[in-house]
Amino acid sequence: MHTDRVGVARWGRHRLEAFAERRLAPGALQPSSVQPNLLQPEALRKALAEALQEVGGSVGEAALLVPDPVARVFVLEFETFPRRREDALPLLRWRLRKSLPFPADEAVVSWFLQPRGTRVEAVTAVARASIVGEYERVLTAVGLVPAVVLSAGLALLPLLEDGPPSAMVSCSSESLVTAVVAEDRLVLYRCAELARRSSQALLQNLLEEIAPVMAYFQDASGRSIEDIWLSGCVADNGELSRRLQAELGRSVRHIELDLRKREVLPEGAAELFQRNWAPLVGWEMNRGA
Repeated sequence: MHTDRVGVARWGRHRLEAFAERRLAPGALQPSSVQPNLLQPEALRKALAEALQEVGGSVGEAALLVPDPVARVFVLEFETFPRRREDALPLLRWRLRKSLPFPADEAVVSWFLQPRGTRVEAVTAVARASIVGEYERVLTAVGLVPAVVLSAGLALLPLLEDGPPSAMVSCSSESLVTAVVAEDRLVLYRCAELARRSSQALLQNLLEEIAPVMAYFQDASGRSIEDIWLSGCVADNGELSRRLQAELGRSVRHIELDLRKREVLPEGAAELFQRNWAPLVGWEMNRGA
């Protein structure tokens, strides 16, 4: 979902079978990690029902990809980590209690573990339960069961190949996500508001976000980010990429073009990239992984 539209994709075996989107009235959806998001829930329900009908209609389980400002993502380091969920959840809530803009006991918490030497890191996604519930109720109202709830930026991450340190930068109508990945490990994840009024303003936004992230990563690890991957940040037929590359001194590439080169892009998925629905492709290519 975006602030201005909702999209529905139905996938077959490694191919996009159908896709539809509907526009939303200005102000109907305002993504936030704190305040209510759906200011016109009936308008969103109607738009979702129409899009669902266009792709053939369906009932049953679905993946719900929410706007990035809804969730906060943290990489938390531990010497040891509990094996049982009932032990891990209180520990994570305790660690997050001073980092959230709402009480930790109001949070929906999800995580996965990644090794780091003799320690372990918990990549933790957190959202306010009442806000997640707003989106889930809209899905259930059209006959869908939200089996998975995931932020758009997290859905994109598995599209990157394992390898040397790289940064993924994803632009949407409301936010800019910057993530650093090194050797299949998420190192850093940021979500910021995107003031996107022109190609020049977008370039300045990107520079203001990416340059400090590159400097922080180099100071913390002694290594350099080698590649920058873009999703949704398209302007001027590649001029934005060229200017970013010149300013940052790093290779700047588009995720879609890399997937095409590796010949792993599902049939029909190019349409979703063109409409800035890349997270739907990310979910399909990596679901269950």
